[in-house]
Amino acid sequence: MNSRSILLASVLAAALPVFALATTPPAAAPAASTAASTMATTTTDQHQLMKDCSATAKTKHLAGKDRKEFMRTCLKKSQ
Repeated sequence: MNSRSILLASVLAAALPVFALATTPPAAAPAASTAASTMATTTTDQHQLMKDCSATAKTKHLAGKDRKEFMRTCLKKSQ
């Protein structure tokens, strides 16, 4: 082995533990807080509302500006 190979091997050997530490998986996430679960429920409710309004608009065969206006009023009604 020449000195260049030895130097490269020693640098790699020294760097491996650093890379191993950097790539360890993070600790388990803490349990979901009530605020996060409330937000998830709200998001789910909002998605359901959007689906319902969209389905109604589709059955009424609305398109373009009419659909946009209908969706706006449908989503505001439930707030």
